[in-house]
Amino acid sequence: TVWFVIQTIDGIEDVTSSIIMESTSTNSRKTYTGQVEIDENLLSGNYEVQYYVEDKIRNSGSNVVKVGTKQFKYVSAAENFAPVISDLDMPISVDKEILFSFSVFVADQNGLNDIDSVYYQVTDPSGKLILNSQNISKFPMFDNGNTAANGDETAKDGRYTVFLNYPAAAPSGE
Repeated sequence: TVWFVIQTIDGIEDVTSSIIMESTSTNSRKTYTGQVEIDENLLSGNYEVQYYVEDKIRNSGSNVVKVGTKQFKYVSAAENFAPVISDLDMPISVDKEILFSFSVFVADQNGLNDIDSVYYQVTDPSGKLILNSQNISKFPMFDNGNTAANGDETAKDGRYTVFLNYPAAAPSGE
């Protein structure tokens, strides 16, 4: 059996399920072809076709081999909608040097795969943007299910979470 799947480059989202390829040759050297209709709502972007072969000789489980990949750029007429950020979950007040978490829910009509990153920025009481020691002002939030590292409970559910604490030297304010 020969088949292919199409995925996003990062492998996070399957664009197709397995598409069985048909042999068009009658001799011992076979050529396989397959076709797929791409959903008209699929966004423009970089995708990858992965080709697989299953043999009938080896035991099941070890008889499937990925035999090739091909990356391609897809240009779509689908509309790209802006994501919506909602449901901020954050303590009303926090003490310095105490770890806390906060999260937001992010939804995108084009799917979670359309979200490149979610981040937060911090300002001091006067409204001045705070930079860290590497001059970074955009701090990432996570939707990876890593509760221990960043507090996110469920991967890929649209809720982005992060741990944070304010150092003793941070100015107080509202």
